[in-house]
Amino acid sequence: MSSGPHTHELTDDAAAAIRSGDDLWRAKLARKKHFISHHAALEIRCQLDEALERYPTSGDDHLLIVGDPGMGKTQLIDWFRKDHTLQPSQVERSLERPVLSTGLISGSPRGFLGGILEDLGVHYSSSSASDVLYPLVLRLFKRLRVRVLLIDELHHAVIGNRDDRAKLFAAIKQLGNDLGITIVACGTAQALLALQYDPQLERRFQPVALQRWRNDEDGWAFLNSIEMTLPLPEPSSLSDEAMAPWIFDQAEGLTGEIDRLVRLAAVRAIKAGRPCIDLQFLRSTPWTRPSQRRESASRALAVGRPVPARL
Repeated sequence: MSSGPHTHELTDDAAAAIRSGDDLWRAKLARKKHFISHHAALEIRCQLDEALERYPTSGDDHLLIVGDPGMGKTQLIDWFRKDHTLQPSQVERSLERPVLSTGLISGSPRGFLGGILEDLGVHYSSSSASDVLYPLVLRLFKRLRVRVLLIDELHHAVIGNRDDRAKLFAAIKQLGNDLGITIVACGTAQALLALQYDPQLERRFQPVALQRWRNDEDGWAFLNSIEMTLPLPEPSSLSDEAMAPWIFDQAEGLTGEIDRLVRLAAVRAIKAGRPCIDLQFLRSTPWTRPSQRRESASRALAVGRPVPARL
């Protein structure tokens, strides 16, 4: 298979897979999800790096990354976290963990603090209340010299009762105050609503949005970045005037959906022996828009529910 001049624009892995002529390898690589760096992600990454550098702070300058599901919020903070994760050889010489990451599954303060301890492999009593767990977390953070705490899925704070939510936000606020760390949270628009329960904490979080992709220069650059990872020997020109609008429309501008649609088409092209993806082939790829999938799921669930009794 001829690699052609197009391959000099591809990632090293994609170019090597094309040169190998191994279609199984190419298909496997085409399926592989990549974190695609883009303008908005780079701007947020700069803010995360700055947060690490300005430690310690007064505990009132935090960041909230907001975006619809599928916009790559988790992948973005994972990119930052991995760049500041100690290698095994370094762990033996250092107890420092400058960046820690945890996820929120509810508005429970005990669940939040216990989740941090579990992430660190620390055992604790299942009956311990949050006011018992907080000092333990505080000591560990000081010992590990944590400078940035990443909290994913902050919108889950709306799950639970008002008292638990107040205690959760008090714990988050106190960690910032006691340690001088920056807290970086991720969530959907529900995260903004959740913070409104605590106006004082809300003022400490600067929201930054990951907007859905549109048919503009930023969107075209994003498509070009995806194409560079595809092991296809000829250009697909995903960002051209016919292809790009169709992709953004079908994926509804969502990062994960765009990536998934393009990779599905790339795997089909490899299996069909096609050198690239064109619009006609892309249109033939089995695909349902995200909103239609949700509607279908809702209808299916509704059918299985008993009809509510009339009052």
